[in-house]
Amino acid sequence: VEIDFTVGDEVQIISGPLESFSGKVVSLNESTQKVMVNVSMFGRETDVEVDFVQVKKVKLVNEQA
Repeated sequence: VEIDFTVGDEVQIISGPLESFSGKVVSLNESTQKVMVNVSMFGRETDVEVDFVQVKKVKLVNEQA
């Protein structure tokens, strides 16, 4: 799986039970193809682990498409 995000990037979870949550990438594990994302859940910052294919990078306004 090719990824277009790195640690510190803003991503959105696009599938699974946490679909529509967004947060910052905390770490990447290429051997298991998992990404740790820090999301705000119920008013608290929480690290969640999801598959690479479950997230997409959020394009900021000043970034090129």
